[in-house]
Amino acid sequence: MLNDLLNGFYTLLNPSYILILIIGSFFGIVFGAIPGLGPVIGATLLIPFTYHINPAAGILLIAGVYVAGTFGGSQTAILFNIPGAPENTCTKIDGYPLTQKGQAAKALSIAIVASAIGGIFSSIILIFGSTRLMTISYLFGPVEYFALTLLGMSIIVGLSKNFFKGLLSGFLGIFLSTVGMSSIDGTLRFTFGSKFLLNGFNFVPIMIGVYAIAEVFYQVKIHFNFNTGKKVKFKMEFPKKKDLKYVKNTIARSSLLGLIIGALPGAGAVLANYMGYSMEESVNKNNKIPFGNGNLRGVAAPEAANNSAAVATFIPLLALGIPGGAVTAILLGVFEINGINPGPTLLTTNKEMVYTLFAGILIINILILLTGFLEVKVITKLLKVPKHYLFPAIFIFASVGAYSVNNSFFDVLIMVIFGLIGYYMKKYGYSVAILVLGLVLGPIMENNLLRGLIKYNNNPFMFFTKPLGALFLIISVSFFLWPLFYKIQNIYKNNA
Repeated sequence: MLNDLLNGFYTLLNPSYILILIIGSFFGIVFGAIPGLGPVIGATLLIPFTYHINPAAGILLIAGVYVAGTFGGSQTAILFNIPGAPENTCTKIDGYPLTQKGQAAKALSIAIVASAIGGIFSSIILIFGSTRLMTISYLFGPVEYFALTLLGMSIIVGLSKNFFKGLLSGFLGIFLSTVGMSSIDGTLRFTFGSKFLLNGFNFVPIMIGVYAIAEVFYQVKIHFNFNTGKKVKFKMEFPKKKDLKYVKNTIARSSLLGLIIGALPGAGAVLANYMGYSMEESVNKNNKIPFGNGNLRGVAAPEAANNSAAVATFIPLLALGIPGGAVTAILLGVFEINGINPGPTLLTTNKEMVYTLFAGILIINILILLTGFLEVKVITKLLKVPKHYLFPAIFIFASVGAYSVNNSFFDVLIMVIFGLIGYYMKKYGYSVAILVLGLVLGPIMENNLLRGLIKYNNNPFMFFTKPLGALFLIISVSFFLWPLFYKIQNIYKNNA
C-alpha cells in the first residue's frame, strides 16, 4: 500500500497534474466563496472538461473543486455574514461577530487551520480505511447494495428540513432515472417515442440545469446583489499559540464527527457543519465568550467537521460505489463517463488512479493550510465582480458545457428545462440535492432490486434473510418513519 501511495505522489509530480490540482483548488475556493454558487455548481460546470483529459486528472479536478470549495465558503461567512455555500452556514454564527470585533484575521486563520486539519485527518483515514472497506465489500450482493442505496436515500430524506418535500424530491430523482431502456430486460420506459430518450436522460445537462442554471434564475429573480455595506480591512496573520491551544480539542472532536457523518451515504458536509457546531455548543456550555458572540470554537468546530466530511464522502463512493453527497454523486457520473465502476474491483482494475486520487486529496488539504493565508485577500477582491456580469457568463459557460456532451441542442434544452425545475424546487423548499441523489442512486437501486428478486424467485421477504441487508433495511425504514413519529408525538403533546 505504501509503495502504491508513493507512486501516486510520483504521478502528481507531472506538471499537468500539478496544474489540474491548482486549477481545481482555485475554482473551488472561488465558487465556494461567492454566495449563491458553492462547490457543487463549480464541480458541475467543470464536468464537460473531464471529457478531454485522462480519467485520473478529471476526477482530481472535481475533487479539488469540492475539497477546496468546502473551505472557500467560510471566508464570506466570517467577513460578511453570508455563507458562500450551505456547507458553511454555521461558521457565520461566531465568525461574523469576531469580524465585528476587529478580529477577522484571527477567525479566518482558525478556519484555515481547522479546515486543513479536518481534511488531512479524513484523507489519512480514506487512504487506509477505504482500501480495507473494498475488501469487505466483497460480502455485498444485490440485497446489500439495494439496502445500502435505500439507506443513503432515507438518511438524507429523513434529515431534510421538510420530510414530505424531501421524499417527493427523492421520488422525482428515482423516477427520472427509470426513463429509457431497462438494463435488465430492455423494456422502454417513458420515452414517448422520442429517440433522444432511448438511453434515458443524460446526467450532465440535468446536473448543470438544476444546480447552475436554477441558481442563475433564482438570483436574477430576487435581484441578488452582493453588497457588504462596508469594506472589511484586515491584515492576515497566523494563529497564535494560545488560540490553537484553545481550539485543539474542538478540532479533534469535530474532525472525527465529520469523518463519521461523511462516511454515511447521503449525509455529506452540510449536515456535518450543523452537527459539528451543535456538538461543540453542547460540550462547552460554560465559556467566557458564549457561542454566537465570537467564540473561536464556534468557527473551528463547523469548519473541521465539514472539511473532514467532504473528504470522507469519498469512502462510500470508492469502496461501495455509493456517493456520500452531492459532489460525489457528480463524481460517480464522471467515473461512469470514463467507464470506471467504483466498488470492490476498483483497486484491481484502476489501482494507479485510486492512489493518485488519494495523494491528490491529501495534497489539496495541505495546500489549504500552506496557501490559505495568502489567497484570502485575493478572493475578497474577486467578490467585487458585479453579478450582472457573473451570472450571464455562467449561463453561457453552462450552455456550452451541456452542448459539448453529445454536440446536441437537445441537451441544452434539457438543461434549461431542469434549470426551471430546479428554480421552482428551490423557491418552494424542495431539495435539489435529494433529487440528484435519487437520479444517481436510482439505477443502482433498481438493478440490484431486480437482481435480488430474480435470485430469490420474486420473494421480497427473502431480503430479510440476509443479516447485513436486513440491518440496512431496518435502519432505512426507521429514518423514513421517524419524522412521522415525531410529528404525531408533537400533535399528541399539543392536544394533551
